[in-house]
This record gives sequence, structure tokens and C-alpha cells, in this order.
Amino acid sequence: MAYDSNSNGRYDNSTFDPLVKYIDSNGNNQRDTNEAVVYDTNNNNVYNTGEPVIFGTVTTTSLKTDSKLKIVDSNLDGHWEAGKAVVYDNNNNGAFDTGESIVANANPANQTGLNSDSKVKYVDSNGNNHWDASEVVAYDSNGDGRYSNSTDPLIKFVDSIVNGHWDPGESVVYDGNNNAIFDCTGEAVIAGPTPTCGLDSPPLSPDSHFRFVDTKRTGKWVTGYTVVYDSNLDNIYQSTEPVVAGTAPLIGTVLKEPVILGTLSATWPTLKIDPLVKFVDSSKNGFWDPGEAVVYDTNANNKYDLSEPVIVGMAPAVGTRLSEPVIAGPAPANLVVLAIDAKVKFIDLAMNGLWRPVEMVVYDNDTNGIYGSTDSVIAYGAQPNGAWDGVDRSGEVVVYDNNNSGIYTSTDPVILGSTPANGTALASDSRVKFVDANSNGHWDSGEMVAYDRNNNGVEDTGDAAITGQLSTSTHPLWPSAASDYLGRVWLVWNEGPAGSPNKDVYLKVWNGTGWTARQLVTSNPSPDFNNFITSLNNRTMMVVWSSNRTGHPQLFYRLYNASGNPTPTTGDIALTSSTMFDEAPSAVQDRFGRIWVSWARHNSTRTFFGIYYKYYNGTGWSSDFQLGPSIGTGLGAKSPSITETKDARIWIAWISNQTGSELLYYTSTDDTSQFLLTTGVPDASWVRCSSLPCLFPFESPTPAYDDDRPSLFQTSDGVFELFYDRSFPCGGGCTTPEQNVMYTNFTYTSNWIVNSAPTPSSFMNTITGPADYYPSAGQMSDSLCPGSNHGVCGRLWVFWNRLNTQTAAFDLIYANTGGIQVQHDVGIRSTISNITASLLVPYNSTVKIDVTLSNYGNNTETAQLTLKLNSTSFFSKTVTLVVNQTLVVTTANRTIMIMPAVWGRFTLTATLQCTCVESNSVMLGDNTLSGLVKADLPGDIIGDLSPLPDGRVDILDIADIAFGFGSSCGQARYHARDDINGDCRVDILDVAKAAFYFGKSV
Repeated sequence: MAYDSNSNGRYDNSTFDPLVKYIDSNGNNQRDTNEAVVYDTNNNNVYNTGEPVIFGTVTTTSLKTDSKLKIVDSNLDGHWEAGKAVVYDNNNNGAFDTGESIVANANPANQTGLNSDSKVKYVDSNGNNHWDASEVVAYDSNGDGRYSNSTDPLIKFVDSIVNGHWDPGESVVYDGNNNAIFDCTGEAVIAGPTPTCGLDSPPLSPDSHFRFVDTKRTGKWVTGYTVVYDSNLDNIYQSTEPVVAGTAPLIGTVLKEPVILGTLSATWPTLKIDPLVKFVDSSKNGFWDPGEAVVYDTNANNKYDLSEPVIVGMAPAVGTRLSEPVIAGPAPANLVVLAIDAKVKFIDLAMNGLWRPVEMVVYDNDTNGIYGSTDSVIAYGAQPNGAWDGVDRSGEVVVYDNNNSGIYTSTDPVILGSTPANGTALASDSRVKFVDANSNGHWDSGEMVAYDRNNNGVEDTGDAAITGQLSTSTHPLWPSAASDYLGRVWLVWNEGPAGSPNKDVYLKVWNGTGWTARQLVTSNPSPDFNNFITSLNNRTMMVVWSSNRTGHPQLFYRLYNASGNPTPTTGDIALTSSTMFDEAPSAVQDRFGRIWVSWARHNSTRTFFGIYYKYYNGTGWSSDFQLGPSIGTGLGAKSPSITETKDARIWIAWISNQTGSELLYYTSTDDTSQFLLTTGVPDASWVRCSSLPCLFPFESPTPAYDDDRPSLFQTSDGVFELFYDRSFPCGGGCTTPEQNVMYTNFTYTSNWIVNSAPTPSSFMNTITGPADYYPSAGQMSDSLCPGSNHGVCGRLWVFWNRLNTQTAAFDLIYANTGGIQVQHDVGIRSTISNITASLLVPYNSTVKIDVTLSNYGNNTETAQLTLKLNSTSFFSKTVTLVVNQTLVVTTANRTIMIMPAVWGRFTLTATLQCTCVESNSVMLGDNTLSGLVKADLPGDIIGDLSPLPDGRVDILDIADIAFGFGSSCGQARYHARDDINGDCRVDILDVAKAAFYFGKSV
């Protein structure tokens, strides 16, 4: 069975529109790659002004047809329309095959979701700071803000014949730490024999002709990439050029960053970000891939609207059929005659009178035009099973058939699911029942409907609520929310049957218009609880929770892809494995990309309590560290909340009953530089108050209440927000304490300044109102600022549990504010250098600094970036940051040499000065970032325990120089590290220099 798209009564194995024609520039009677293709609307074989140009530039008006020009008929109407893909079916087999050319890509479907990729950039030819239709769009693979060729300076070779360039047979390696020697561990041999490693390594040299085929657009070489030698430096692979490693690419392969639209002949033009340039993430990997559509999201709604410019369309996938659709059975022979059977019908879900794939095709046995259980399903559906399957199989709608006709009409109430089409046949299942609350013998709107699995007429465990809530339904508890990079709000919580300790963690996502269906995060028989969610900068969401699956509570986490539909990328990963009880985790990612997790730990007898933390540095997790006794001690220490503020401080708030009542305490640290100690942040680096834990200033010295579950964060305007729940003593004749969600906000310099009132305010209700618990709050990036700049004005969202007095169950409810708008705010996110983890700059080497800058405000800004060692400035650059832009500025072309006479300890400071006046003084907290640099001594050649310098000159360094004594450049014993004065020989001058500094250290 097939779909006759063009209604010609025959099956066509390819979709050919005779009005798609080409200009035969070379007169060879077939369409060639660069020849223009147009749509000859009036079929006069002449191009007339106004007729659509599908590809190329019209140079003459005479038109020809080529039967191999085929369309991808997305709407099955048998002819080409604007937005449909056109291909050249070279072998005329009715399928798009590898190597066949694409004449035109397809537009996305209307309302297709759009994603952002910060590496999709444009060349701002007219300097107006936004993309225009004529401007080139390219993929900035290495993120340096320029259009580059596919080079990696860490690809180096051993110049065995000392001729200054690579020759076939010479070793090529990846010098990962850029120290110009081949290290014994961690560095890859790309081609050739493996060089001697370590101290005896020959020197490694760069060669500007090395290019790699950047298959995954990483911007740097990774294992498996093909490396070629671009002899003529034209950045195009030719058959005569040597393949250093890997499989030879196709002749003509461009060895530059991908150009998405337009032509760039030269490298190094500046590339800019326009936040409205977005792409359709067909692969769901979070990054643009060749073949994925790129559009200009004019109204910034993250959806493609038909009026919006398509920068480049979607390429058809290899294997795409160009034929009329086969509905059932094998494909017919080409041009076979097709017959019609009036009983073959389809379920018209779109209600447009046209069949589309995915719409069910049936055989209407009784010819009544209504699909019933006696009708046979031909394709795109399953035969009815006579039972409601809504719990297990989505799509089965439940309605109330007012007149008991077995046919749905618009007056029938829909109890569950989407409204069906008028005339849809209805089936019954005796296990779909209702609670007759008013005892009138029939269902009324608002009465609970359930699925009585065992059909006993009584509510049992295992029965499913279709609408309403069963008394045995699960209770959603302990909400936590965070925003992903698309501005969506992710919510996690745990739930289980009332009175049962066995809970699981769930999540759902707010996409701007509604919530997705919930999905399980955990699914094991042990309790999973105390869940928390945070957003990571690699477009991943991290869910962390406490689980009893090991016999006592320990922490686990799971990662989710935040680029499309919420899908897990890992299983459950153990985060702690102690003999004590780990509960209530909280997590945040700092500006250097490290993930901090804080939690409460106690023993089984509850005679020990502590607040703990650990961090992930990009390669592994640290040990578990306790906040020192003078920082985080106290009976009942629990419920920590960890966050990072604009000035790069890490803050932890928690609950302790060390004074009797459970009150809110805090600490913070600014000891969060590029490299963290393996022993944790020193106790002295955490804020203390008179050698005691710090109590929040609004807490009463003689409280008559208990606090719990703090949620601390800083909003984009620099204000701290703190939400928590508070239990008040019973009064006024009540029998249980009153429970309320509280909040306060304040700024912090050296002292707290409470902005709203000297005491916290209740949130959403009065103290005498419903019982509220477990708040979780944060600013989400879910709202755009008013005006044309499209900055992010995120709203505050608050989630909490409220005790339902009618059902005695906990409801999960939320509220949100209007957007918070910041007009002017720029900041330094991080400074990353080539300094080793010991903060040691090798003698006579350079410091390379990458500074990441961001514009958080609602205006384009110009700012001056300055780098200093102590008080000496060595780098300065003026940068322009458009709204929402994050930019990496590198000193790669202007490094600072640590001169021979300069050694010791220095402070490296990055300062960003905006030409604007930032919105308030708190905004300046991230305009300066400092770290320690140690410039090494002359003569420090190797360390005591490794081949790297260790910051002191001792007998091992003298011995290493002595081994190379008398050698010159190119000789086996010569090592550049021993040649202290750099004159290409190791002699008495080098020994004397090392001897002068003998015994000294930095």
C-alpha cells in the first residue's frame, strides 16, 4: 500500500517536479554542481523575474529539465515549494546517497524548538552588532573569536635532521603541557617512532604546516583526528600533500573552521555572537553539527516562526527516500498502477483531510466511517485490546459519554487527555470507575476517576488515579529547582506512598508554556530522598540526592542532557562512601568550572554532626572535608545550602541547634583560586565570627522558634535572597506548632545590610495560615528583558510543600516574581593560565592567560581589560560585549616573559573597567580577580620527585646540568632546560648561574 502524492494513479519511486529546472551554463545537457536551479512557475522554459531561485545566480534565462533533480517532498503534495530540500540523485535510485549533492536544504517545520551554541558566530561587516542577511556565519571551533584554520600549536615534531621543518618519518607528538619535551606519561605519539621520553627527550618543535581534520569541531587535536601537512598553506587538502596520521581526507577538504553561510577566503576575521542566531539541534547533543538548520530567532522565543530568516536549512539525511511513501508491505515497482479501496481510511489527527506519516491507517470493515474495535489496523498503530492503557501506553483519552452513544461529540467532557476529533468511536472498560461523592448514581465534574486494576470496587494499592488523588497516592516532597542554559526550569522532588519510607526522585521541566510529564530519576527499592538539582556550564544538569541503598544514607548523583528533552547521560554515581549518614546535599559550580557539593553528616546515634563539602576539579572528586569545629560545629547541624556570589566567594548556610533552638548559620571563603589544595580550604580561610560560627543577623538571641531547610542565593542585581521554613510555638488554642515559609533579602559587604525589614517576612501567607515546609528558591533565566536588546531578566521562582488540610497530604506548589532587570553589569568569570598546579612559572618561560568575560546586563558595553603582575601592567585590551555574550580574551600573542633577573612570588590581577556606570556597587564584585604566581629561579631544572621544576635549586639540578655539560644544540645530551642562558650550549656559565642560586627557593 502506498500514498499517491501526485495523484497520477501510479507509484513513483522518486519525487520529480518538472518545474524544477536548471541553467545549463556549459551546454552539456545535465545539471552540474555550480549551475543555478530555479522554479519555472509558468513552465515556459525561460526564467522570468519573480520566479523562485532555488540555488545559485541566474546568468541567462534559458532553462532545462534534468530528471535527476529530485525534491524531498516533506508535505507529500507532489511538487516543490519554498523550504523543501532539492538533491541531485546521481544514480537515479530514488534515495539520497553518500556523495550526492544537495542543491537546497530544507527549512525547519513551523514552531520547531531552537537552541543556542556560543560558537556559532558571524562577521559583523557593517559594525551594527547584530547579524544581517548578507553577513557570513561561521563556527568558531576553538572559541577564540576569530575565523581560524585547523591548527593546534601543541602538535610538534622531532627535528631529527635539524632542517627547521617536518619530514616524513620524523616523530610527531602532542605536547600536552607545551614544555617542548616528550613526557613519559600523558602525551600521545601521533606518527612516527616513539621518542625518548623525560629528561632525555629530544626537543619538540612546532611546524606551521600541520593541519588536522576537525571532525567533531573541538578546535584542537584529539586522538583519532587525521593530521596532514599543508605544504602550500592554502588550508585545502590536495592529493600531493602528505598525510601525517589517520585516513586521507577527501581531496578538497577545507582545513579551516566550518563556514555555515557565505564565503571567507582569509583567516583571522573577528567573529561575534548574536544571541538571536540559533540552530535546530537535530542530534540532541547540545552543539551545532553540519547539516543542522541555523535561523535568526527574531522574536527570541526559542522557536522557528515561518517569518524568521533561515540562515541555512537542514540537510537531508543519507538514506532519505525520494519516493512516494509506502504505507504497508514492500515497495511497488516504479510506475506500477495503484488501485483505490474505499474502505481504506485513516485517523485524521491534524483534521486537514490529508494523510501524513504517523496517522493510523485502518480498514473500515463496516463502512461506518468510525474507527472501532472490529476495524483492522493496516499501519501506524496497534490493534485495540479492549482495555484502558493510559498508565502504560500514552494517548488513550478518557471522556464522559453523555448520551452513551459510543461516539465522541464536542459536548462530552474530557476527563483525561487531549480532546479527540468529533465522531471518534469510544470504547468502555469496566475497571474505569469513579467515586460517587454526592451519591447521585452518576459521575459529576470534580469527582475522582480511578482505574480499579483488580475490579473489586475498592481502592487498593496498585490502583491508578485517572483524575483526582487516591488516599494511597504518593506525596511529592523536598522540591529543588534550577534553570538550564535554554531558560527552562527543572524541578526535582521525591515521593512515595504515604507512611512508607521508600521514596524515589522525580523530575519535570517547565518549557515556558507548561510542565513536561514527570520522569523517574531513581528506581531502586531503597529510599532516595533529600534531592537537589543544579545547572553545569557544559549544558548538563546535575541531580544529587541521599540514598539508603548501601544500608545507610550516602550521596549519589546523576547527569542529564539539558540541550533537548531531559535525558540522562549517566547512571547513578556514588559521591560518598563513609560509615556515617550523609544527607541533604546542595551543589554549585564555581567560575572555574569546579563543582562544589556540601551536605550534612552524622553518626547512627546522632552524637556527632558536621557540615561537609567536596569538589570536582574536572578530572576527579576530592576527599570529603569537614568545616572546622569553629566554623561548622553544633548539635543537629543539617540542611546546608551552598552558593557562589559575583565576587567568587563560596557561601554555605546551614541549621544548628547549638544554642538550643535550630537557627541559621553561615560561612564563606574567597580561597577559590585556579588551583585548590588537595587537603581542602584551610580553616583560616573560612569566615568566622569571634572564633565562633556566624549566626545570621536577623536571628533572635532568645528565639521561640526553629528554622530549617535554608535556600541561599544571590540574584543578578547583587541582592542575597534567603528562604527557609520556620516552626512557631503553638498558640491561640492550636494543637500543633505553626509552620511557615519565611524569606529575607540583604546585601553583604563586611556586614549584613537587611534591605526589606529588620525581621524576616512570611512568604505568600500569614503565620496563622497553612503549614508550609521545605522551600527551594532561585533566579531562573526564564524571562527576557523588555526592549530590543533581549537581555535575560530572570524571575525568582519559589517551590515548597504545603500541608493539604482536606487530604492530609503534602502538595507541591510554587510562585514566581516578575523579571529582575540589570541595565549595566560586566564581569570576569575566570582567569585560566598555563601555570602548573604548584603555581610555578618555569624560569625563562612565558605566562599565557585566558580571561573569560561576560555581559550580564541589558546593554552592549565597552570595557578595558588589564592584567598586572603586582603593580606592573603587562597586557591591556578594549573589548565590546553584546547582551548575554561571554568572551574569552587570551594573551597568546602578547605573553609576558619572566625575565632572568625576576624571580619570586607575584600577584596576578585581572581588572575589567566598564565605560558604563554599573548598576550598583555589588556589580563590581566580579570586576577584579587575583591569584598567586611564583616565578621560578634560574637553575631550577628538575624536581626531587618529578621531571618538572619544584621551585628550589639543589644538588639534583646541578647534577642534571653536569650531565649535559659540554653539549650543544642538536646533540643527544643537550637539553634546553640545562642551557640556562639560552646560548645553545651547556657550559660553565650555566653551572655558575645555578651555583649562584643554589639553596634558594620560591
